[in-house]
Amino acid sequence: MTPERLMTINDRRRRNVVRRTNDARSANGNQVGSFMGFLQFFTPKSFDVFEEKGDRLVRSNDLGLAKLQYEEALLRLEKSTPPEVSEHRHRIELKIQDTRESLALQHKVSAGELVAAGCLEEAGELLELARELTCDPQLIQDVDNLVAEVA
Repeated sequence: MTPERLMTINDRRRRNVVRRTNDARSANGNQVGSFMGFLQFFTPKSFDVFEEKGDRLVRSNDLGLAKLQYEEALLRLEKSTPPEVSEHRHRIELKIQDTRESLALQHKVSAGELVAAGCLEEAGELLELARELTCDPQLIQDVDNLVAEVA
């Protein structure tokens, strides 16, 4: 059997499985499932959902969105009352601080590249953001030095 023929057979099998799955769903009264999915849309998500999403965003190096997800997790935690609130709060606050520092460092590096390319206005905006995000004294000094270079 040729590889092309084998691929065609496998594709046909996959389509049949999908078709049978869809038929079974409609035969089982999928209206109830879709209504339950509709209700899930309105139920509030727990803080850990946002924390996990933030973790995934950090792994994909999307630090800005990760910071926002962690902040949302902290807000949701404040509204809920799980048993170890302080432990969860401390962990999420550390994650927020880590993403802020990483994001500030990322902005500083990007601003340095923009300065080297002669894009001083854009570099100044990134340096301002980096300055707002960080609490690290060394990074603040580095950012201030770059700002002086830009000005």
